[in-house]
Amino acid sequence: MTNRLCFVVLLIATTAVVSCDVARKGTTDPGSGERLPEWETNFTFNGKPIHPAIIHAFEGWISDAWPIVVAIDVASAEGTNQYAIPVYRYQDFVGCKLPDTDPEESYGYRWVGRMADGTHVVRGTLITGGTGKFETLFFFRFSVDNGYAVPDQSRKQRMILNVTGWHSLGDRADPTVTIVDDHVDVIPQPASENHFAGNATAATLYPSGKKTNVTGKSSRLAPPRR
Repeated sequence: MTNRLCFVVLLIATTAVVSCDVARKGTTDPGSGERLPEWETNFTFNGKPIHPAIIHAFEGWISDAWPIVVAIDVASAEGTNQYAIPVYRYQDFVGCKLPDTDPEESYGYRWVGRMADGTHVVRGTLITGGTGKFETLFFFRFSVDNGYAVPDQSRKQRMILNVTGWHSLGDRADPTVTIVDDHVDVIPQPASENHFAGNATAATLYPSGKKTNVTGKSSRLAPPRR
């Protein structure tokens, strides 16, 4: 009886270690057999969602044609005062209050998923202090490299989040966004269900830039909204 109990305890402990190791290292890509890190499979870092303030940093002004911030080191941002804003979650939505905004604004996102080529589709939402709810569809890719401190040249591994494209989803339009093979479909709601549906346009977006959307303009040329 004692030996059986010891075996059960050992089996549970071994299972827990293996489970933690898989969660830390990520899962296997069924297409290539390669083990992917968590940021590729879950859009998380160290077991936590990418901070919404990081996604907000990619939002450009409506008066400007292109965003200024195009890459952020997620590894360095973790645990810093700059990104210490409390995060809240509601189902698949990850959000935070934006400091120094009056009336108070908040920002959040939903991770739509990862495409076969490694592009992440993220739906960012700016909730203003009024009635506005502006949404931007972002296309991100991760890359890992090393940074060097001067003058001792000590290394620090960086996990870079790069924005490769974006597309405005309008104000309060709430279209459906779906990943289909190598493209993303944006389908507005019927006007009978949402009278703001006209703020969004149906589109087929190719983040790789190989094709164009329904307007004939590249999706990566559409400026983000604020």
